[in-house]
Amino acid sequence: MERTLKNNLHFNKLYNIFVQIKNMKSVAISDLRANLLVWIEEVKKGKSIMVTSHGKPVARLSPPEDEREAAKARLKALRKTARIGDILTPIDEEWETN
Repeated sequence: MERTLKNNLHFNKLYNIFVQIKNMKSVAISDLRANLLVWIEEVKKGKSIMVTSHGKPVARLSPPEDEREAAKARLKALRKTARIGDILTPIDEEWETN
């Protein structure tokens, strides 16, 4: 059992290093409960936080995405592939109406 505990501690240390490399803070769910306002302030500053339970990720807290900027980014990406043709000139096909 002691060896398993050491392995789990080793895994937790490696996991925390991995999270730090990705520029995301990690917090145990118990610490989150005890200091929720502190962690919310971190999110307000634009940081994302990984919430863990027994060293395993269970949730991520992230600031809300700016919907307007996200829409602009999608339109900019669409601009690269979209083709706009002549939509005003009549075509020589007759349409049936019911």
